Amino acid sequence: MTFRPNFGKLLLFAVIALLTPVRSEPRPSRAQGAAKPWQRLPGGDGTACSDGSAYSFFVHPGDRRNLLIYFQGGGACWSDATCNPKLGFYRPNLKQFDPATEQGIFDFANAENPFRDYFVVYVPYCTGDVHLGNRTAKYLADKPEFHHNGFNNAMSALRWTFANVGSPQAIFVAGSSAGAIASPFYAGRIADNYQDARVVQLGDSAGGLGAPGIPGMFEPWAITDVVAPFAPYRGVDPKNANLDTLYISEGSANKSITFAQFNNSADTLQVLGLQFFGIKTPLSALLEKSYAEIRSTMPRFHAFTAPGTLHVILNRPEFYTVTVEHRRLRDWVAELASGKAPADVPKK
Repeated sequence: MTFRPNFGKLLLFAVIALLTPVRSEPRPSRAQGAAKPWQRLPGGDGTACSDGSAYSFFVHPGDRRNLLIYFQGGGACWSDATCNPKLGFYRPNLKQFDPATEQGIFDFANAENPFRDYFVVYVPYCTGDVHLGNRTAKYLADKPEFHHNGFNNAMSALRWTFANVGSPQAIFVAGSSAGAIASPFYAGRIADNYQDARVVQLGDSAGGLGAPGIPGMFEPWAITDVVAPFAPYRGVDPKNANLDTLYISEGSANKSITFAQFNNSADTLQVLGLQFFGIKTPLSALLEKSYAEIRSTMPRFHAFTAPGTLHVILNRPEFYTVTVEHRRLRDWVAELASGKAPADVPKK
């Protein structure tokens, strides 16, 4: 497959590349669940980070009746310029990543954490392709091949989960930024495997990518080839596919899954991305239009929109403090996870 991006698509991925700036060093956090440390497991055959280094995923022990599967964010790349490791548009490997530095829903010492006792599978991100890529590219002449291997990496974590976490009753599938983009797709694959479980999905801080005027995202990284074997994507036009396509396709095929999004209505990075396209409509209005489009084909969709500028909330301490109309995000997410259908925030 030869990849010849056009200018519109490059702009799209400039948006994605800005989502979740890559941290080169772990940020400090207070002790989290020291009695139950994270376990690092090898991805195995067919997996690799973008630079060809070994891929691994993480699990945190807990009650296997309740399962949290999280897809990490961290930028993207697609060209000689954007895949230059000096620019920091993406995380090239996992050498300096440790999930014990994460906060928010990964603060297992916090009694208010609704996932404190869950069995957790953390799917790291080091391939620059929103966890859905399946191609090897040669970008820079003096650099080795670049592995857009997100699909194989993610599936290695899911295959381990399917084999080792037998019959969970409740599953919460979440992703932040680039991970939020992939989370509806993987929620569908997880529901296909665990047909008797209650499955809830939450995308964190990527809702603006459903805005009209943003071109499709399926063709680069060979995502079209990845989704084609799955029934929800039969008849989908890859040239016009975007984030809403993933929600609508999976929601139409999987009536039992509850889907949801969190966004800040003035998310600095989402707003900046929209400006690349010359889109002047406020992000808040675009989010409402996207929500309505998704909800028109799937009633089991919920949204919490806060007025802040932060990008990504689930792995931040602000997860416990964000409040809109006297409704805490933490409480809203806990309701979602428990199988309830919380009203949208803000109320209509």
